[in-house]
Amino acid sequence: MSEEKTLEALKDLSEKILPKMEELSAEAKVAVKSAEANASALADLQKANAAIEEKVGIQGAKVTELKQFLTYNHGKSGERDFDHLFGKWITGCWEQTKFGRVSERNEIEGYSYEHKSLDSTTDASAAFLVPEVMASTLYAAKDIYGTLTPLMSKMTLPGGQTALINRENVKPVAAYRVLGQNTPIPTTDPTYAQDTVNPMLIGCLITVSNELLGAPGVNYVSTVAPQMLRAIVLAEENSFMNGKETATQTSPSDGILLETGVDVGASVIGGNDLTDWLAFIAEAALGNPHLYRPTESVIVTAPARVYSLAASAVGTNVGQALSWADPVNGVPGRIIGYPFLGHPSANDGTKDWGACFNPQHFLIANSGKLSVDINPLGAGFPNNSSDIRVFTHTDFSMNNPAWYFRNSWA
Repeated sequence: MSEEKTLEALKDLSEKILPKMEELSAEAKVAVKSAEANASALADLQKANAAIEEKVGIQGAKVTELKQFLTYNHGKSGERDFDHLFGKWITGCWEQTKFGRVSERNEIEGYSYEHKSLDSTTDASAAFLVPEVMASTLYAAKDIYGTLTPLMSKMTLPGGQTALINRENVKPVAAYRVLGQNTPIPTTDPTYAQDTVNPMLIGCLITVSNELLGAPGVNYVSTVAPQMLRAIVLAEENSFMNGKETATQTSPSDGILLETGVDVGASVIGGNDLTDWLAFIAEAALGNPHLYRPTESVIVTAPARVYSLAASAVGTNVGQALSWADPVNGVPGRIIGYPFLGHPSANDGTKDWGACFNPQHFLIANSGKLSVDINPLGAGFPNNSSDIRVFTHTDFSMNNPAWYFRNSWA
């Protein structure tokens, strides 16, 4: 091939290759720019990921701190343990009284440790008022510790106040109109008397070693706080059943077993088998037809009578009339459909009683919140102890006593 043709061929080839190279170069530039953008985006992602990891680490530390806080303030389970919280708060009140400040380990955010004056109707001049956020839960805890308390109607009055409430003293009577249009209905309208509820102070006192109260990591009061609440509830329920309003004021009002207006059985109960209890229910409903409603009424008697009747179920048909339900979970046993409650206050110290009534007719009145009073000297310096008292104010009204029935064993 001549030199001229060779040059011409190379020229043709370069004309074909050069556009391709320019095209490839443009694509390469785009690829480079894309790679640079991707690298920048990757750097941004890496930076954002590092920031996220840092935040996760901070949040993880906060979660750990929160778990530690829950464990420290609300028990090892991390759940809100109000016995623990109540005991922790009382210990803080003790520190405030004894040292003038609350330590960090017993200080609960949002809770007051202020020692306030109380109404003059009480025999305590000042006390620590349980914080509102805790008070409602502790009042609910009284239902847990009580047998009768959770069934009854309740009202709360301002601290130190009394109230007049309606009290039925005549049962409503209904009748048909028989004389024609525009004539009166021949019936007796129920009249209403008034009953004064005057909550009376009730409290429980314990003496605790100062070493226990001041020991780090020992919330001893949380073990006795529920016992104090339980003692208050038991004393209240004893007055509901067995209380007697006297000059010495051992009870704010008369209880079911001592109130003179309560319907009483014509004769004492002779035995404790199913026949006796059926007779008891029949007599209760005879004077009070509304009591023949097991869905509304309850039967309360001494625990020994409950278990004695259960023992008689062996080999008889009592087992079909008596059901143990689920007492462990708060569901009482039943007899012929009635909740069958055993309560120690159904014994007056001389004999056992049985009572049938609608608990919704029974009103419990609390005045103010639960309060705590502390004497940091206790029995004196030699014993190095402090007195702690938890108290509240309670009264009750039975509404119309004639709507209750009671009878006793010989």
